[in-house]
Amino acid sequence: MQGALNVVVDSFKTELEEFKSRQDTILSQLAAVMEDMQELKGEFAVYKKAVTQGSVVVTTEPRIDVPKPKVFDGARKGA
Repeated sequence: MQGALNVVVDSFKTELEEFKSRQDTILSQLAAVMEDMQELKGEFAVYKKAVTQGSVVVTTEPRIDVPKPKVFDGARKGA
């Protein structure tokens, strides 16, 4: 009976160690994700500030000066 209990306890210890190892892996991955998220928040703040300040420059093409037509004087001259 004691042998069976020892096997079960050893099994639980092994599973607990595996669980702790997986937990450490997940926590380190979570820390990396949180770090990336903080970096992205900083970039977003910079972009948001740039947009609200209107620092985005939009260039327009220069307009061409087209000659204006002469005013109609009421007479038609045929050729």
